[in-house]
Amino acid sequence: MVKVLSLNLCNYHNFEERKVRIADFIKRASPDIVALQEVRDDLKHNLAGDNQAKQINRHLKYPYMAFVETMSINQVKNLPNEPACIEGLAILSRFPILKILKRKLKRHAQDKFTRAVMHVQVASNKSIDIFNVHYSPVALFAKLHLEETLKISRRLGISPIILGDFNIPDPKIVKELATDYSISTDMKNYLSYCPNERIKKDKVYNPEACTLDYILIPKKFKFKHFDCGGEGLSDHNALIAEIIV
Repeated sequence: MVKVLSLNLCNYHNFEERKVRIADFIKRASPDIVALQEVRDDLKHNLAGDNQAKQINRHLKYPYMAFVETMSINQVKNLPNEPACIEGLAILSRFPILKILKRKLKRHAQDKFTRAVMHVQVASNKSIDIFNVHYSPVALFAKLHLEETLKISRRLGISPIILGDFNIPDPKIVKELATDYSISTDMKNYLSYCPNERIKKDKVYNPEACTLDYILIPKKFKFKHFDCGGEGLSDHNALIAEIIV
């Protein structure tokens, strides 16, 4: 069995206030693998290379960690003279990490963000492939990114655990596409995106909570337990699952 946790960090919004809270929550949950999205290495806030996942892991002390860059925020915002800021995906693991790969996803017209799948293989009692994802905030492009992700796994001949921020607010779409997978919403109805003005007080957001985050497991695996929680950690709640592999 493997226990996984997924959380979108909401980058550096009030991060100093949230960092210890996030670490304490992860400690209590005690997952084997932590998948983090919207992880920043931002020279306005940290020394080069000391990204948010590293900072959290100083409290957690997972023996294995990986980070992949997905985009330059300076390029997205056209701020070439600002201190460098990159965003990416991270994995913390109790199990040895056998491989770390970045698999780029297509950047669609009118989508200013670049996205990628973080492909990590870990070794527990057997090797497990994990895809950590953060798709486009435009629902149509997010759907296309999920389709692309599933094609990548089929091309590689693997059945990975896929988890992260899908940015797809309708679970039915996820279920219709990922026919070879069991989906976290099969276990429980939940709202994972819960906008919190204490976190994003400098912007205006749609106040409606919805489901944007999912854990997908190949049908040869089984969910033993699933939950969604961690109010106040981010504008997203954390997903936690125990999976029989």
